[in-house]
Amino acid sequence: MARPKTIRTPNQKGSQTMLSRIFQVLSALALSALIFRSAHAEEPQLPGDVEPLDPALQEKMERLKTTAEQYRGLKLKTPKLAAGQKDKEALKKKVVQMFQEELPPEKLTPLERSLKQFELIPQDMDLAKYYPELLTSQIGGYYDPKLKYLVLVKSADGVLGKELTKKLGQEVAERMEETILVHEIDHAIQDQHFDLSNYGHDTPMSDAAVAKLALIEGDATLVMYTYMLKTPMERIPTATMGIDMLTADPKKMAEMMPSMPGAQEMLTAPAYIRDNMIFSYIQGLSFCLRVRQAGGQKLLDYAFAKDPPKSSEQILHPEKWITKRDDPIHITLPDFAAQLPGYKKVTTGNWGEFNTRLLLSEKLGEANRKQCLEAAAGWGGDAFVLLEREDKQEVLVWLTAWDTPSDASEFFDLAQRAFKVGWQMTSSHTVGAKEAARVVLVRGEVSQEAYVALREALLSVKLESPVNTPVDFAALGITDEDRPKPLGVAEMLGLLNDPITKKMLLSGSGIDMAEQGAGLDGTMGEMLKNPEVQKMVEQMFAQKDLPKGLLGDDGVYKNETLGLNVKPPQGAGWVVSKEPTKAPMGPTPLLEARLGLGTGTFVLVQQAMPMQVPPEMLSMAVDMGLGMQVKGFKKLQSAQLTTNEKKGYEVEYTGSLNGLEVHALQRTYVSGTDMIMVMGSTAAEEWEKHGKAVQDAMASFGFTAPPAKPQEKNLPPQKPAP
Repeated sequence: MARPKTIRTPNQKGSQTMLSRIFQVLSALALSALIFRSAHAEEPQLPGDVEPLDPALQEKMERLKTTAEQYRGLKLKTPKLAAGQKDKEALKKKVVQMFQEELPPEKLTPLERSLKQFELIPQDMDLAKYYPELLTSQIGGYYDPKLKYLVLVKSADGVLGKELTKKLGQEVAERMEETILVHEIDHAIQDQHFDLSNYGHDTPMSDAAVAKLALIEGDATLVMYTYMLKTPMERIPTATMGIDMLTADPKKMAEMMPSMPGAQEMLTAPAYIRDNMIFSYIQGLSFCLRVRQAGGQKLLDYAFAKDPPKSSEQILHPEKWITKRDDPIHITLPDFAAQLPGYKKVTTGNWGEFNTRLLLSEKLGEANRKQCLEAAAGWGGDAFVLLEREDKQEVLVWLTAWDTPSDASEFFDLAQRAFKVGWQMTSSHTVGAKEAARVVLVRGEVSQEAYVALREALLSVKLESPVNTPVDFAALGITDEDRPKPLGVAEMLGLLNDPITKKMLLSGSGIDMAEQGAGLDGTMGEMLKNPEVQKMVEQMFAQKDLPKGLLGDDGVYKNETLGLNVKPPQGAGWVVSKEPTKAPMGPTPLLEARLGLGTGTFVLVQQAMPMQVPPEMLSMAVDMGLGMQVKGFKKLQSAQLTTNEKKGYEVEYTGSLNGLEVHALQRTYVSGTDMIMVMGSTAAEEWEKHGKAVQDAMASFGFTAPPAKPQEKNLPPQKPAP
């Protein structure tokens, strides 16, 4: 089956909008908590060790309950909601206690051992001590579905702390703190309508549990953001763009707000812990946002009540739950008693697409992260088991299943580079298996004979393919009336003119808003009120599908509708992408080719412009854009050029893109109201070897005349009818 690509080429980063800066300010705030415990109480009760809310905060909570109900679209069935406060130290002790109840040693120890076998946490880390400390460094409040109460952090300096409150200003800080309360109230709404105790979050290494938690936290985060903006997020045309910017790199998101409580702890946390915490909130938000856009509240309620997402793959690619259902392949592993006598099972689990790509990227590094994301996008299912002998010798067995044989091969190629010391692996296509879409990985001291036996057993495991029943919108009564109507430009301006939102944009919040946003005041504000300017802004934000070109047998890409052609780089290592990635905003990719493990890229993109760009301004605009996107941008040479009567600008440069030092060659053309750009780059040290292929591809680019309209034939004049 076709799989979406998640790779962004350097030119597709997109400029940060004012809205995305709001998301940056709020991103760390989402990390409140939902404490899952298996027991279930019928009546709300506030434990004796929790202080009641002070009168002012209690009054605020009553007001915010109504607001949370409005934005979620569901009312609390039991209006009385027990709520209290704890200071930081008392809250920390309580979280440790509840953590131990949720993950007692018999569950936590196998989890810790598995993470260490996969080298996702340090060998000397005590997870029982470390994780609660990290959680309480982030937490602003929590909701307990067992006892039906919520707790907020009590602090004289406020939840955000004295330093950040001062930077943001009292008004902004107060609204941000209120969003924590709204977030937790939404958990109470979820619990009363859908019974969160049924979500079974007591399986810490289950990809299905990861997906369910993302649904729960994503929904509460969506309500939280909606409250902050005072506008349903699903109505904001550029909301998905802003969220996509956050989800592109969890570590960078954690770096956005160094003044937020717990920011340093998050930055130094192992990637597995940090990225999974962020995934639940921000990637979950992205999923819930797209669900609401596709089917409104009815579809989101259906997800909670009847059909929650079954994998992190569906959270990452919501269309695989909404319209192109792709449930995971179910795998049941044998006990391996015949292949490994004397070994007993310690624990089992599965990683899913999200943690599979995290495993790869942690091993191969930031420079190869994009390739790791793309390889993991072919995930179909997986399962692992940790086995142990009496002498404490451990063996880790991991079976992965893939959508297609080529997906299995793509993962296998990366896995060979990523998992080296102590690992043995086989791809099914290398041994001629009938179902050629598996990769077997084994870690531990096993003989070659035992490994072959394990391999054969794993290649023979029956894979239970899903039914993949799509959502029946008609049966759910979902019509166009249920889908949110996008805000117009005038409403967007009203949103951005909210005094507190404006302060967030223009305050010295530590993410350089002020110098970029001389904002909605003065000349810029007046200009944006002009209907013609609003129309131009709408055109810039609009995403349109372009006519697809064809890659011929001769290796030449032709797009007859746009009247252009190019032959991508040839030679060892260059592969044309199956499906170029469409960025949430900005240039639309027509063609994409890659070299090796992210060491080279060749792209052809188109950007619709709301007005004609004078060719003489092109070089200045390109240089300015590259100067902003490329760290250490150094122009080696440049020239104005004309190709088939189209004016253009060519520049060769070096610099750093996404942490990789590159050498690049780029051509940009003005074609009517379109901007056409073709760019090739390699890692700086690879240019001498592969630069010629890039130059040849660039030289092959050309415009062709669009098909001529048929002309009427000159016929002799007809005689008038008698």
